[in-house]
Amino acid sequence: MVWHGLYVPKGTPKAVVDRLNAALQDAIKDADFKANLARLGAEPVSADRAKPEAPAQVPQAEIAKWGR
Repeated sequence: MVWHGLYVPKGTPKAVVDRLNAALQDAIKDADFKANLARLGAEPVSADRAKPEAPAQVPQAEIAKWGR
């Protein structure tokens, strides 16, 4: 699995994080964005996985899924 994300420095104001997240949410719904990703052999994640807390949740979900 390859995973890409947006990252900001620790301490970035919540308003900035919220604005970036809103832009990301719009992008993953955009048909042209999806088409460009498809040409690269990729697809956007679901909206619930494209949130600021996702980078911490993805590794935990994979650990739970694959276990030892």
